[in-house]
Amino acid sequence: MIIIGIFHYAIFSQNANSDSFGYTVALRLILLTNRFVLRMKTNWLNQGTLCRPCGDPAASMRRNQGFTLIELMIVVAIVSILATLAYPSYMDHVRKGSRAKAQAFLLDLAQRQQSYLLVHREYAGDLGELGFAQNADGNLALGADVASLSDAYNVAQITINNLAGPPPSFNLTLTPRAGSPQEADGTLCLDNAGERWRFCGTAAAIPW
Repeated sequence: MIIIGIFHYAIFSQNANSDSFGYTVALRLILLTNRFVLRMKTNWLNQGTLCRPCGDPAASMRRNQGFTLIELMIVVAIVSILATLAYPSYMDHVRKGSRAKAQAFLLDLAQRQQSYLLVHREYAGDLGELGFAQNADGNLALGADVASLSDAYNVAQITINNLAGPPPSFNLTLTPRAGSPQEADGTLCLDNAGERWRFCGTAAAIPW
């Protein structure tokens, strides 16, 4: 029942643009699985209750049989179908979470750039100039939240294109890590004018 509940949450936590037919199929499968498991549990309990005082060896054997192989195979098949439906939804949720963290990181860098401009009359060219110190091993100390983002994006290799102008400008480009689930989610860009793009540099570019 716990497994069924987890799949129920994973499937119905999708965004509003998900296919309604998929929702209907998933809901019917969940209801069918719940009904099937409850019926088997009820039958098993009834067998145990009715046969306990009778002392019939045949009845005792029926009571101890448990679930049949066919019943278990049906449950495994239904759970497999639910897993197939739930996994894409789960991965989509993971990508959206990583994208939201990446967007917050870019907005933080943009604010740091504006502060840097007020002092130096130009924009910074790397993360070190924006206040990210280096560790003893030479890598940037990005903090726990930003460091966790490195599993999905190439944070340390972020591109900061700054032009002296006049007027000075910058463009931040954060690319997904190759081979990660985030790779298909597109590159994120943000410039000094506040223009924000996903899949930037391609014909599929959309604002975020």
